Amino acid sequence: MNWWNIGYIAGVIGAGMLIPVQTGFNTQLGRALNGPLYSTAMVFIAGLMTTLAFALISRAPFPSWSEAARAPAFSWFAGGGLGALYIVTLTMLAPRLGAAPTVAFVVVGQMVCSALIDHFGLLGFATHEVSALRILGLALMVVGVALVRLF
Repeated sequence: MNWWNIGYIAGVIGAGMLIPVQTGFNTQLGRALNGPLYSTAMVFIAGLMTTLAFALISRAPFPSWSEAARAPAFSWFAGGGLGALYIVTLTMLAPRLGAAPTVAFVVVGQMVCSALIDHFGLLGFATHEVSALRILGLALMVVGVALVRLF
């Protein structure tokens, strides 16, 4: 394994570690704002400001309108809409389930959906058929989530 792959893996693990932290902050904000809807809106406003600041600091070139028009119309709204649904759901359910079970269930959901996306080559991903070993891995994850939730 080359060192770049290890760095990428460490980066993804680090990003994954941010999910329960973000969920905790979102839950605190949701309590202060009487529910997840306004807190989710505030999260997206803060995310927009942070992303724009990163773009300006890094001097990322602004895409041309013709480049931007090449994206499918639904992609302009699907990511944000799904992100909002995700944040609202976690803000409501994480306090009831706890941080570890919430993230464990999220990971199982991500893995099952990812396996289906890979199997059918959806959303521009290359096709990777679901094998018996992948199914076993998913089943073991479900068992792991049950253990995290029950004990």
